[in-house]
Amino acid sequence: MSRRLQPAIRASICGVFVPFSVPRARPMSLSRLSASDRRAVAAATLAAGLLIAQQVAARAVRDALFLSAFQVKSLPLVMGASAIAALAGAELLSVGLSRKAPSRLGPAVAGLSALLLALWWAVGLTWPRAAAVFLYLHVAAFGGALVSGFWSMVNERFDPYTARKVVGRIAAGATAGGIAGGFLVWAASRALPPPAAVLLLSRHAALTICHSRTVDLPSVVRTGDVGVAAVGRAEM
Repeated sequence: MSRRLQPAIRASICGVFVPFSVPRARPMSLSRLSASDRRAVAAATLAAGLLIAQQVAARAVRDALFLSAFQVKSLPLVMGASAIAALAGAELLSVGLSRKAPSRLGPAVAGLSALLLALWWAVGLTWPRAAAVFLYLHVAAFGGALVSGFWSMVNERFDPYTARKVVGRIAAGATAGGIAGGFLVWAASRALPPPAAVLLLSRHAALTICHSRTVDLPSVVRTGDVGVAAVGRAEM
């Protein structure tokens, strides 16, 4: 039997082993997907990038806010509490998924997370130490739940054969989001205090850094909702 017909499977017919072959499935390219599937892959790739960027930024802001309010020796205690919060979040997510579809539960959980982040920012204006603890527990409880809910939505949207072909593309978007999130946190740390960063996280905001050589600076500034000048020159 030719190597091109591998892998071969032997079936028993009346006690005699007869070899026969199963043709290999050709890999599916994205161009062979339907238009709706291609749009869904693009949306999922973008959503994965934004979600992981937000997760990276949330963890950086969480640590900065907590360490600005407490001593390092308090970390083991809050890390233990965050582990309990993560387990509780996973349990609540599993219960929710058993009752509602991921496409309905996922956006609801993300919306609740955004509202709570805005609440922690408001709390931090008066009680910064309490806000630091709340944010630490929040990231632990919602972080894994949001990621698990997202991949549950992906599995719900695509059949197993199609999912096997497109998950790599979606995961690449998540990887790019992680890199972008780390860079944005580094850039924002130079201009924003940790409490203000919590408010940006609640709106899933993106930060654009401009400088003296930015091309068409006025048009870039007009695309933003908030502009902050930090050049050390009055009335710049």
